[in-house]
Formats: sequence, C-alpha cells, structure tokens
Amino acid sequence: MRGAMLRTRQRRVAVLLGSLCLAALLAACSHWRIWGYGDLSLYLHVRSHSPVAHTLWHGEIRPGDPIDRVIAVSRPNSTHALGPFLSIDYYPTGDLPPGSISLEGTSLTAKDGRLISAGSYGCTFQRSYFDVATADDNALYGHLLQERIKAKSEAAR
Repeated sequence: MRGAMLRTRQRRVAVLLGSLCLAALLAACSHWRIWGYGDLSLYLHVRSHSPVAHTLWHGEIRPGDPIDRVIAVSRPNSTHALGPFLSIDYYPTGDLPPGSISLEGTSLTAKDGRLISAGSYGCTFQRSYFDVATADDNALYGHLLQERIKAKSEAAR
C-alpha cells in the first residue's frame, strides 16, 4: 500500500514538473513569437538586420506609429521620399557603396509621417510585420515610383 502511494506521489510530481516545463516553453514561445523551427531560423536571421527589425518582430513598432520614432531607434541606411511617402531601409551590412543593392534588409514605409507597412526580406525569406496600405495608397506609390524611374532614365540619356 505504501509503495502504491509513493508511486502515485512520484507520478503527480512528474506530471506537475512536466506541466511547469510546458508552461514555461509556451510562455517563451509567446514572448519571442517563435512557434516552430522556421520562425526560429527567421528570427535568428532577421535580428542581425538592425535594432528596428528586432523591435518589429516583438510588435513594439506598429502601424500608425510616427516614422520619427523609428528613425530615433536606429539611423536608416537609406531613405526615399515619394510625394507623401517615405521609405526607409536597414541593411545587415550597414551603408551600401554607391551603385550597389542589398539582397537582405528591413524596409518600412510611411505616408504623411505615419507607418503603413514594414517587412524584412532576403534571398530565402520574406516577413511582413504589417501592411495597412490601401489600394489607393499602393496605386499612388506605384505611380510616383514609375514617374521617378522615367525621370531618371530620361536624365541618363
């Protein structure tokens, strides 16, 4: 009888410890927003981009936040203004030499000084943190971008 009670007590302790470990694991996954190996791999890759990518991952930067707040966290490696839009980019290697492009980075876009989209990208991944741009915003941005490309190509002739 005493042996059976001891085994029951050991089972309860084992179940309790297992439950506590599972709760701790779920709390860690929730905090870091990592729910699988793919998320872990992406997080480890993205966190090298900039402090901004890290704060985006954790949801500390949200749609509608002032773009100035983001720039205060870390100086962008590149900025592009198109009408009411401002696009800022962060590259893992820092500032790029003239005439080169980066195949990895974190990009944020604001309209009238407020964030409307943010994402990180690379050769093997793409992560959108948020995108609240309307169809009209996308059409206007595309139109302004086409005008800029056309003006640059005409100036190069």
